[in-house]
Amino acid sequence: MTTCSGGPAADSAAFGEALFGTTTAEYARYRPGVPDAAVRLLAATLHGVPAPVLLDLGTGTAQVPRALLSVVPRLAHVDLVDVNQAMLAQAVAELKEAPPGRARYRRTSVRPTPSPRNHPGGDLI
Repeated sequence: MTTCSGGPAADSAAFGEALFGTTTAEYARYRPGVPDAAVRLLAATLHGVPAPVLLDLGTGTAQVPRALLSVVPRLAHVDLVDVNQAMLAQAVAELKEAPPGRARYRRTSVRPTPSPRNHPGGDLI
């Protein structure tokens, strides 16, 4: 959850673009990957599911799907959702080696919700 203080909530897509729009390549390059233990734990939760589907909300640069596609070959497909167009484009580039039809991409905006009364962070986006 991201907080925005000091006034009404901005459009979430514009907020996402402003936050990462110019630094997407650096984010993908320098952000640490998913730890092996976490990948094994996620893969274990899919044990016995014949054709699992992964929905990655806020996919960023697709680190989780990229890690899971390599260890869970029976993933039916992956839906990547992000409000930031640059991040989603980077995710598409990161998954270019995925078998055709295994990854679908979607950019969406999220309607800002008012913050709970007395929330110190301001409006929640």
